[in-house]
Amino acid sequence: MIPTISILSTKTLAADQRAILRAVPIELIEIDFITISTLDFNIDHLHDYLLLTSQNAVRSLLQHPKGMELKQKPVFCVGIKTKLLLEQNGWEVLAWAHYAVDLAPIIANRYPHVQISFFNGNLRSHVLPEAFQAAQMEFNEFQVYRTDLSSHSITKKLDGICFYSPSGVYSYLKQNTVGEAVCFCIGKTTATALEGITTRVILASHPTVEATLEACVNYYK
Repeated sequence: MIPTISILSTKTLAADQRAILRAVPIELIEIDFITISTLDFNIDHLHDYLLLTSQNAVRSLLQHPKGMELKQKPVFCVGIKTKLLLEQNGWEVLAWAHYAVDLAPIIANRYPHVQISFFNGNLRSHVLPEAFQAAQMEFNEFQVYRTDLSSHSITKKLDGICFYSPSGVYSYLKQNTVGEAVCFCIGKTTATALEGITTRVILASHPTVEATLEACVNYYK
């Protein structure tokens, strides 16, 4: 009998994402280690260009009373899924990158004189604000969603863990250890959160949930 591999996904998966794991004999555990809440926010001064670094920010803007006005503004964004969600809802995406660290020089070099409104969450990275300050670019920020850690104790021995954000890593580590489990990470920023914890880290080929799950399947094949 082929032994079953125990894999923890630190977020609940969609049906099509779950199907990716059927290629290998995996016992899948799905638990949301973070919770996302959309926030009410006031737009006191909106610049001509918008910046969004997650799908959560897009969803929050879509619920805002000024949603139609916001859609008239061109956008910079992080992540292919963020880009697709923006375009599906009528935004023009001027530039995007998989990571904030790669988007920063694109904006600073190609659009050095634009003024940007940055819509983000409570745990946003410092990468883009620091890049704008260094380039002396004008920007303002709006916190439009909140990420909270919702840690759970896992008693089962795990062979692998799928992480999709640094906050997911921090939440997991509040009540658990990695041990000998292989950690499959959606991207470099998430992997950085595991530095000093484990060296058994495998990066997805590109930063999407699907690619993270595919990395898991390819490893156990």
